Amino acid sequence: MIQIIQEPIKDFEGADVCCLPADASGLPAIEVCPDIEGLLSRKVKSEAKESCNELQPVSGDIIATGAGALDTGLLVHMVVHQQPGELIRHSNLARALETVVDFCETEGFEDAGITFITNETLGLTALDAAALYNVYLEASTVRFFVADPDQLWPEAPTV
Repeated sequence: MIQIIQEPIKDFEGADVCCLPADASGLPAIEVCPDIEGLLSRKVKSEAKESCNELQPVSGDIIATGAGALDTGLLVHMVVHQQPGELIRHSNLARALETVVDFCETEGFEDAGITFITNETLGLTALDAAALYNVYLEASTVRFFVADPDQLWPEAPTV
């Protein structure tokens, strides 16, 4: 299930887990989701980097860390590209969303906050991103709150 929220993920409260875009080093992908800049503590970034150094994730993988100051129990870093500024391939986002759903369902989470990941400069339109979110998140038993503070989620087409 998907519910769009028009506030930054950092202001969202009450989710069991929070999912943010990242590159393969564990750093937040701020060029995809600018509202996460400055959100993560040094400790969380260090934990993510250590996990990435050990696991060597590729695009589409996820890394779970503590949440730091976020009002959630766990933070999931979704690797959407290897390096900052790289194109975000639809297949990478699709794999990351599928992995997040599997992880959240396996862990028994009821609610998950997730950022709306889109950046036309990096090859991912809002329409394409929303279609992927619908395919992978809508049928899940987990309720996904999609943070879209810039209101980029496309309106349903009128017929």
